[in-house]
Amino acid sequence: MDISNYIHSTYYIIFIDHWDRDSSMMIIHHLIATLMLTISYMIHLERMAVVVIYLLEICEVFYFILKYNYSSYKITLINGGHSYSQ
Repeated sequence: MDISNYIHSTYYIIFIDHWDRDSSMMIIHHLIATLMLTISYMIHLERMAVVVIYLLEICEVFYFILKYNYSSYKITLINGGHSYSQ
């Protein structure tokens, strides 16, 4: 299931999403993650695949937090029918 997520994310970055400075690194990240998960399933190391998934998912949380901090987008928060911009 996670392999399909990485394949879809790679497709999305290449063909649909706008190109950012970190897009090439995200493509490399997704291809290596797909390769690691595929190899671990092929040699019957499912527990190792689970460890790889957990490590990659934990790193993605920090990646998106850092990307949010350095982005120039304004986030609109909706609270009780009122919108606030930060």
